[in-house]
Amino acid sequence: MHGGPAAAGALPFQFPSLEHLDERVADVIARAVSVEGLSQKSIRAWRASYRQFRAYLVETGSQDAFTDGQLPVQQRVLEGWIGWLRARGVNHTTVNTYWRALHSGLTRVARQSGVLDPTRFVATPKPGRTLPQFLTRDALERVFRFVRNYQWRGGEFAQVRNVALVAVMALGGCRLGEVLQMEMAHVNCAARAIFIKKGKGPRGGKQRVVVMPPALTAAMAEYLALRARRQVACPQVFVSVDDDDLPISEITVRRLCAVITEKAKIHVSPHRLRHTCATLMRQAGISDRLSMDQLGHSRLDVLQRYSHVVAGERQEALAQFAPGIIGSATEDAAFRTPINLHGPLFEGMTEGPVFEASTDQVTPP
Repeated sequence: MHGGPAAAGALPFQFPSLEHLDERVADVIARAVSVEGLSQKSIRAWRASYRQFRAYLVETGSQDAFTDGQLPVQQRVLEGWIGWLRARGVNHTTVNTYWRALHSGLTRVARQSGVLDPTRFVATPKPGRTLPQFLTRDALERVFRFVRNYQWRGGEFAQVRNVALVAVMALGGCRLGEVLQMEMAHVNCAARAIFIKKGKGPRGGKQRVVVMPPALTAAMAEYLALRARRQVACPQVFVSVDDDDLPISEITVRRLCAVITEKAKIHVSPHRLRHTCATLMRQAGISDRLSMDQLGHSRLDVLQRYSHVVAGERQEALAQFAPGIIGSATEDAAFRTPINLHGPLFEGMTEGPVFEASTDQVTPP
């Protein structure tokens, strides 16, 4: 359950009609974007779960039962929705996802309206057990071979860009949203690092620095050099092959994964590539503490509070990570030289300085 007994004198979760609740939910979503800075992915999850819940209310004629403010009745309505989803073949994990999104949204509706949240008094449905989804090193090598040799419609530029796209997720552990928002000013191949300005989480997301292992550094440098020769004006790193002044969209990455899955017969998705990165780092002997910093995870709270990463420790570890996996990575002793992320190379990084991506100077507009 999400809470204990109702506080004495708490106002009930009550609205004149379902349409009034719709308006309140819309207001809360707008505030979550403008004030809390929630990501569009979270907002999409809220909307999807509320649409499902609303469809259930209308289909079962439970609108008034839920909006009348009677907590025991509201509990039964919410439990009925869970059963309604299961009866339609929705799996346990998706039911859990829908519930958590609805709970998150209605909690805010209740808090901002000064009323009691009925979702606090219904047990969260448990997710199903799923097998870990990641690629073996051999499978990832085959993915990179396919991407490097497939005849992409955009020619060499698409091929080099797609290698860097897969690499930044599979070897850097970046989330899809982080890849789409990545800007030129936040990639520093000389420092072998990517500044993630807006990661996952509330209040604008968690910032972090992703250290690039040698293979990822080589892939990014090759792409950025080719991008510079095309004199691209777009501030985002990854751009369209049809109009290189426009950033790629989520559908572009999804289509790339779909082509790899269909042609190479290896199931690939952005999240699976991120899981693969985490697995490869563990297999390479990189500690949980360093992996947590690399991936932007916020758990292991006590360890994070009392432990600190020594300057250069992560760079030294990542220099040993997945060398040569793409097949054309250029490795030299410089990759193994620890670099202080807080030194001169990174001064003012959060403000978006001009940087050297390769031997060419790349200056975003």
